[in-house]
Amino acid sequence: MQLAITALGNNPTNFINKILDTVSSCDCQVLTLKSSCLNQAVACYLLVNGNWNQIAKLESTLTNLQILLNINIHSLRPDSTPKRSESIPYFLESISASPNNVIENMSSFLYERDVYIEDINARFFQASYNQTKVFSVKFILSIPIKLKIRSLREDLQDFSFKFNIDILFNPINQ
Repeated sequence: MQLAITALGNNPTNFINKILDTVSSCDCQVLTLKSSCLNQAVACYLLVNGNWNQIAKLESTLTNLQILLNINIHSLRPDSTPKRSESIPYFLESISASPNNVIENMSSFLYERDVYIEDINARFFQASYNQTKVFSVKFILSIPIKLKIRSLREDLQDFSFKFNIDILFNPINQ
C-alpha cells in the first residue's frame, strides 16, 4: 500500500528530517522524495510504501506531527491500479520573456491531446549575456504510443509561434 504526503513549512524548522524519522519509525519505506525551497518556505513531496497497518499508523502520526512542528501536511492513498496506457517519456521545455499564462496554456494544450504530465518545474532566471529575466518551464511527459509524435511536434511549433516562446521537445533516453 502507498501513501502520498505533501508538507509545507518554514525553512528553519528542518521538518523534512522529522517526517523521514516518522516514516521510518512506522516501518514504511520512502519510494520518492522531492523537496524545494520556495523563498522562506519549504515544500516536500513523498511517496511511501508499507502494509495496511504501517500506513494507518503513519497517517495518525502525521496529524500530531503537523501540530507539533506548526506545518501543513496532507496525505492521500493513491489508486493502486495505473490508468495510463503504454507511453513514451519526453522532455519539453519552454523559454519566454514573460510567464503570461504559459503554464496554464501549455498544460491545457497537452491535456487536450491526452498527454500525461509527470512533472512540471518552472522558474525565473537571468540570461547570462544581457541580464534579461527569462521564464523557463520544464515538463516531463508521458506520450501515449497511439499519438503521432510528428503531429504533436507540428502542433507544438504552431503553439510556440502563437505565444512567442521557444520550445525544446526531445525523447528521454532511459
